[in-house]
Amino acid sequence: MNAKKCLALLLSACMAASVLAGCKQGGGSSSSSDSGNDTTSGGIIWIDPDFGADDDDASHNQPKEYTVKVEGLGENGKIDSDNPMTVKRGENVTFTITANTGYYIQSIRIDGDELALNVKDKVKSYKVTLQGVSANRTVTVNLAELTYTVTAKVEGEGGTVSPSNVEVQEGEDTTIIITRDNTYDVQSVRVNDQSVTPVEDTSNRFQSNYTFTVTSNADIIVTFKQSAINGDPDLVASADAKKEYNVGDSFDFTGLAVKTTYQNGDTVETALTADNAKVEPSELNGDVKEVKITYDGKTFSFTIAVKATESQYGSSKYLTETDFEKLGSALAGRAAELQLNTGNDKSIQRLIADPNTASKNLKNAGYKVNFQPCSGDSISEVLTNIKEVAKPIFGTYTDLYMSVNDGEDGRIICIVYIISKA
Repeated sequence: MNAKKCLALLLSACMAASVLAGCKQGGGSSSSSDSGNDTTSGGIIWIDPDFGADDDDASHNQPKEYTVKVEGLGENGKIDSDNPMTVKRGENVTFTITANTGYYIQSIRIDGDELALNVKDKVKSYKVTLQGVSANRTVTVNLAELTYTVTAKVEGEGGTVSPSNVEVQEGEDTTIIITRDNTYDVQSVRVNDQSVTPVEDTSNRFQSNYTFTVTSNADIIVTFKQSAINGDPDLVASADAKKEYNVGDSFDFTGLAVKTTYQNGDTVETALTADNAKVEPSELNGDVKEVKITYDGKTFSFTIAVKATESQYGSSKYLTETDFEKLGSALAGRAAELQLNTGNDKSIQRLIADPNTASKNLKNAGYKVNFQPCSGDSISEVLTNIKEVAKPIFGTYTDLYMSVNDGEDGRIICIVYIISKA
């Protein structure tokens, strides 16, 4: 090749190369990556090191052709031209290598000469220019999986989100599971500061999920809010709740709870205890048919039955020692004089156990008896009635007995027996 022709080719190559990468004289190679703010593509220029090598003039009388072959793409990438490409000696060839979704271009080598790529940004596409092709060239491309980081977190309280951190290949779908706590609702879900709507899980009403295709790093933030209360709370009683008491028993909160229902259908049951609730009346006697339970400023009614235990005061199912003291006072002390000894004679208790045969049984046993009804709706009323029925005649008898039984609609059925030996 004559000197003028060689110089012209070299200048031509340098001028073309200088636009993108500058010209490196002396036959070496040069490369550059220019992606600016766009990390999806870049540009590379490679100067054939054999370009401009001295040859005899005869070898350049007819242009000689070479092939440029791209390898390593497989099914995960492509180029925008024929492969291999045919290039005349000393000419340039330009083609674009593009990685498919889920991959990026990790390295490019030309006959073992590795080009400087923008590896940090995991570029997916490079425009490659080979200048002054002077031999058959093999371009080897190495593709790697392109993954992005998906992070998720909860701001505040009220639930959880998972997974909190996961690597996902580009183009793949990922699902974020959102689990709310009882009485909370999902308030917002934001992906890279964009609001999205999760889908409720039909098999678990406390869960919802959001599925999306990953195309970049994603930051997910979930917030929850407390659901509003729906109506007033209710008093609920389990099978363990005690409903039958004896006179003098303390109220038992076991099995009782306050149930609060929220607008989203969630419920909370708070067990009642002597520490968090108050009951009235505190003294259980035969007059008590229901109690008032106060919890958190709200009052609930609970129906119970209160019965007296058998005691020294005979067959009474309601009357206690205190009641007999009231009776003694009602009878102006005369009851004490009568000794109220109904529990001291079991034989008499047996004789009056059945009100239908009590009078006959007492007479057959040799007792003189006067019996009077003293029923009422409450113990207080019964005591008043006893005073009225016993007062006219108690002076002629020695003992006062009574039989007390349940009547209809909670009424107390009472019969007074004023007894002496015949």
